[in-house]
Amino acid sequence: MPFLAMNEAFIEALIALVCYGVSDFVYKQAATARIRADHFIMAQAWLYCPTFIVYAVLAHKFVPVPAAMWGLLAGFATFTGLYYFTRSLV
Repeated sequence: MPFLAMNEAFIEALIALVCYGVSDFVYKQAATARIRADHFIMAQAWLYCPTFIVYAVLAHKFVPVPAAMWGLLAGFATFTGLYYFTRSLV
């Protein structure tokens, strides 16, 4: 059913849009509170990293393969982008 698939994709895109908006608000509040960008992102990583690893292990989706290095590269690029984005909010 193409219509249902489009509805599902639209809802997922809408959820992503809301989450990015909330994320932007949180980053702006951290910058306003004069929390250093590297400290904020480090605290965020302390929360997210273990959460995702535990979820992957519990959901039996943890697959340690060499291709996972692409995820490491993506994480580094995301960290760099978020770091400079947070610094720009000050």
